[in-house]
Amino acid sequence: MAKSDSGFQPDRFTPASVGVVAACALGNFVSSAPMVNATFGTFLRPITLEFGWSRTEFTAVLTMLSLVGVIAYPLGGKAADHFGARRVALLGAVAFSASMSLLYFVPRNPLVFYGLYLLVGLTAALPSTVVLSKVASSWFVRRRGMILGLTAGCGISLGYMFLPKASEAMIETVGWRHAYLGLAAIMAGVGLPVMALWLREAPDASARGAGPAQEPADGLTFAEARATARFWILLAAIALGTGGLAAFSVHEVAYAEDRGLGPGIAIGAIMAGALANGLWQIVIGRLLDAMPTPRIAAPMVLSSLAGLSLIVLTANPWLWMVGGFLTGVGSGSEYGLVPYALHRYFGRRAYGEIYGVVFGAVMLSMGFFPLAAAIIDDRFGSYDLAFAGVAACSTICGLLLLCLPRYEAAGQELARDARAMANKDVAPDLSEAAASTR
Repeated sequence: MAKSDSGFQPDRFTPASVGVVAACALGNFVSSAPMVNATFGTFLRPITLEFGWSRTEFTAVLTMLSLVGVIAYPLGGKAADHFGARRVALLGAVAFSASMSLLYFVPRNPLVFYGLYLLVGLTAALPSTVVLSKVASSWFVRRRGMILGLTAGCGISLGYMFLPKASEAMIETVGWRHAYLGLAAIMAGVGLPVMALWLREAPDASARGAGPAQEPADGLTFAEARATARFWILLAAIALGTGGLAAFSVHEVAYAEDRGLGPGIAIGAIMAGALANGLWQIVIGRLLDAMPTPRIAAPMVLSSLAGLSLIVLTANPWLWMVGGFLTGVGSGSEYGLVPYALHRYFGRRAYGEIYGVVFGAVMLSMGFFPLAAAIIDDRFGSYDLAFAGVAACSTICGLLLLCLPRYEAAGQELARDARAMANKDVAPDLSEAAASTR
């Protein structure tokens, strides 16, 4: 185990490292996905009824947020690389809470509504899972996969389970405007203080070098990373897989009602999927810690095909829950793989920016795939073709993951590239020295 000059040792459970785990988990609990996306549906009916908007006008915000994410998350990650993840996360939490509270003032004009949500989307990219994963990763090497699954997977999944219920309860008791204030208060009164108290980047992180067996000591810039095939393979696989499963989950309740099964059977499957997603990110993280390759995630991603089949082909509530659990295993494997594999492939130098670009692509796919499924249902009167597309996306995702190289092979390639760059840098110096002797 490497030890820096400051005495810091990675992977040790100390009061400081445990505090970081707790702060990152709670930060993910109140991050953009649970706080904005998960609660979004609870505001649909009260706001559209009060203002007379169509549901299409209201839900267009989700597509807009996905477009914002493509730009905002890479910028947030790059800011964390440059200014420090703790500073970006804390300032972002203040801005995110303030922007959520501004939704209290939403007028009847939908353009103002879109503008306020645009501000929410921009500020939410700062105290995001991208930035928090950078902090958690700086404290752990051999346990990194498990820790990322615990902080991101469980944190976000618990947020998905709790915050929509809290939002709905506030809407019923004090109205939707005060519900927005309540969500802002959860971030400002719970998330922000805990992160301010316990969120710390590892001391002397740049000097703790895990060694070539674990990850590149410094890593690649974003420009260098995007020039590799493995970056695009990973990005395409995760964007397709998460986008497809998002389309399925968004329309699952409507699909059950179209079949005359009622919403309860779908809600049970969705809850089982959310539970599996969070738990499985810990499982996949622990497996990734022990494996020299990310390919272990491929069969787990493909388990979502079995889950999808159970839901489409049966009407039994228990089988739907099993199906929901299996789709959660698939999505949890995808989410758990990304932050870990990016660290092992590309190192720490531009981790925030690289992860931000991948996460932005995921947000984009999660914004457009559900819209595509709705268009298909409107056009053909059935979700059958859309869900066939979801199955195809999951299959392609699994096959692409099988194409990823082992981490050692990637590390050797990085070392070879580094030597080549070093030789290029030395060559001009030698020529200049020769010229000076003449």
